[in-house]
Amino acid sequence: MILDKAIALLEQGIHLARGKLGSWQLEGYVNLAHIRNMQGNALEVENLIQNARQLTVEAPDSKQF
Repeated sequence: MILDKAIALLEQGIHLARGKLGSWQLEGYVNLAHIRNMQGNALEVENLIQNARQLTVEAPDSKQF
């Protein structure tokens, strides 16, 4: 299935992007959350969005509001 392949590639990309500068890992979490949302997996969507938020908080150029 196409979504399964997309999920596998996004998960691999997120893993490879760990510790790297840039937004690749963040974009991976957001895109994976979109797919999981389409599949109706609300709990995983919540976890993925939380991971994305944590990355933005930890980013060197992050601004707290």
